[in-house]
Amino acid sequence: MVENLLNKIERLQAKVEEYEAIFQAKCTTPPGWGLTRTEARIFACLLINKIATKEQIETAMYLHSDNAKGFGGGTLQVLLCRLRKKLRPHGVKIHSIWGVGYSMSGRRLDDEKV
Repeated sequence: MVENLLNKIERLQAKVEEYEAIFQAKCTTPPGWGLTRTEARIFACLLINKIATKEQIETAMYLHSDNAKGFGGGTLQVLLCRLRKKLRPHGVKIHSIWGVGYSMSGRRLDDEKV
């Protein structure tokens, strides 16, 4: 029983560290990119995670949100669609990884200039 509790504590500590990384992520995008605050949070989440899960992105979306109930079911897909359109001219692509989450690639990301 004690061993189970210790394992559970370890898993929870790992989750806390993951969320702290998301919450502390600061990402400044050029004003010309026209990202909203929520889009910038999603962008930052994708930057700090090689593959960001839906849960990680939603956590980033809810960060400091005035919407206590959260966003609707299709909101993430709509925001990702808008974000893809805004990033495309800058050579950045968001990829869906079926059953896993999302990743980002592109000229600027590969050069680590973003």
